[in-house]
Amino acid sequence: MAYLEKGHQNKTIYQTKTTEEKPKLEHLIQQAHGLFVLVKDCAGVENFRSFEHLTRLLKEQAVATKDGNVKPVEGGKLTYQILQNPSDPDATFRHKAGEPHIGHSFRSLRQ
Repeated sequence: MAYLEKGHQNKTIYQTKTTEEKPKLEHLIQQAHGLFVLVKDCAGVENFRSFEHLTRLLKEQAVATKDGNVKPVEGGKLTYQILQNPSDPDATFRHKAGEPHIGHSFRSLRQ
């Protein structure tokens, strides 16, 4: 499985060319939805924080299509309050001095 390979995070996120962003995001959202469908009925899954993050990510960043699939929400419709990174739920996105900035919320720094 590609997600378990060393360095996969860099290939998935950091080394994405601008021309590859949209298809890659669509693929990742579809994979996240597939995982959700696969595990949502498993006993006790609702008690896992990772499942909560997956559910939140899909709720905030995906929309259902007429054919039953999912696609990413258009970028202009996303707010700064969305879950930026399921493995780092305190990561935030906002503008500082007119420039986009991704970082951690003040709350996460105090903990």
